[in-house]
Amino acid sequence: EAEAQRLEQEEVEDDEKRHDHLWSPDHKNGGGKWIPMNAIYNPPSSDSNKEEEEEEELKHIKYERGRWERWAKNLKTKTKKGGPKGSWVLIKVGDGWSSAPLKLETPNENLADSDIRFYGCIAKHQVIDCTDWVVNTLVTKSSARAL
Repeated sequence: EAEAQRLEQEEVEDDEKRHDHLWSPDHKNGGGKWIPMNAIYNPPSSDSNKEEEEEEELKHIKYERGRWERWAKNLKTKTKKGGPKGSWVLIKVGDGWSSAPLKLETPNENLADSDIRFYGCIAKHQVIDCTDWVVNTLVTKSSARAL
């Protein structure tokens, strides 16, 4: 009886965390832990000042015409009068990518590990910053750089 109640409570807690956490399995010892998402980005609301402020910060992703797009840096692109080098790419559900959102024009070899963030699109209208989950679950930033 006590074990059944404990399992039921654990399931309720897991359901609550699924909205703003990612599961990180422990392959060596079994089990795992929930890791909070660094940020959750939803389409901007036309009547909220908070979203407008947030939108200013997000120079590397944007939501337009009912879809998310991300900035794909290409420093070899020739642009007129020193414009940004790269292009906007459609984000699809299931996509994941890395970016240095505060240093979009910086050559990769000049980026520090702390500049790199990891993102994913987990639903049609939701992009997440999952940097802590990637670093804890998959690879370190310096290992990812070598890829």
